[in-house]
Formats: sequence, structure tokens, C-alpha cells
Amino acid sequence: MDEKSSFQEKKIPVSDLYEALQHNEKLDKIPDTIETNRIYRLALASNTKDAFKFDKYAWKNTRRTPYPKKNPECVKIYYSCVNADKKKDGRCVKHVFISKVNDLDVLVCYFGNFYIAEKRPHGSCRLENSHVFHHTPASTIAQIDELVSKMPGAAAYKTLVAANGDVEAPRNAAQCQY
Repeated sequence: MDEKSSFQEKKIPVSDLYEALQHNEKLDKIPDTIETNRIYRLALASNTKDAFKFDKYAWKNTRRTPYPKKNPECVKIYYSCVNADKKKDGRCVKHVFISKVNDLDVLVCYFGNFYIAEKRPHGSCRLENSHVFHHTPASTIAQIDELVSKMPGAAAYKTLVAANGDVEAPRNAAQCQY
């Protein structure tokens, strides 16, 4: 069996998925250091439902299917990495399981060799060492809207950074310019 087919034929038993949903640590985003053959459980918020997409690699969505086929309890999304030649490469894959009961409960598992995958942070930034782009929460955007009606954008930015810290602060002062 060649290297490419061995990764694509890797299946996670349904019992392992149930075990991960019950006992794995709840994360709000994909960790910076990703391990292969490990199931990550994401407990997302309604304003970060697509946080499972944000890791440091470029991916191509190949298909979406109900899982398991006989009695589907989730949707399985298959991703293949994009290599340095900008081609889809099945030697490094990502499987995402989104629960049909609670779409904020997501399982993500990686298989294969990350050395062939192209590193590309999400967003308009293309530097290899840059941080991963994360959406600003809707609650922070509402706070920005409220504050910029009362004060200049730079003052609103400083107020939000002081009040929220790095967790839910605006990305930069330009986000507070209206």
C-alpha cells in the first residue's frame, strides 16, 4: 500500500468519536502545534462557528458527507492539504466532524505528513511566521459601534483594549475608524 492511500483510508471508529465528545478537553480554537492522529474537540461560540478552519496550513475542501452512513449523527468534511506547487495533495488530510444536534460541538483530526503542506495563515497576510487570523467577536463589534458614536476611534480602541485585554479586543486601531 503506498503512502497516499494509507492516509486516505484511515477511518476513525464511531466509538472513538463518542469517547472524544464525552471526555476530550474543550478547546475554543485549533492549537498552534498540531499533532497527527489526535482528535481535537472544539466547543465553539456562535460568532466563531468556523474556527475549525483556522490553522497554519492551506486546505482544499474535497467533500462533505453524513457520518456514519447508516445512522448519521454528524456531518464529516474532508480536506486535503495544498502543497508548495499549489496542488491538492492527499498525503496530508484533515477530517472535521460537526454534530447535527449541536453545530457548535466540532471534532477535528489530522492525518499525514505536515512537511508537504503549504503553510499559509488565514486572512490577507501571507507571511509564514505571522499569527493566525481570527474574526473579531460580534460582542466586540457592538462595543466598537457604541463607543465610536461617543469618542474618536483611537480613544475607543484604547478603551476596548484596556477593558477587554487581548481576548476580545479589536485587532487594531483601524478597526475602530468609522
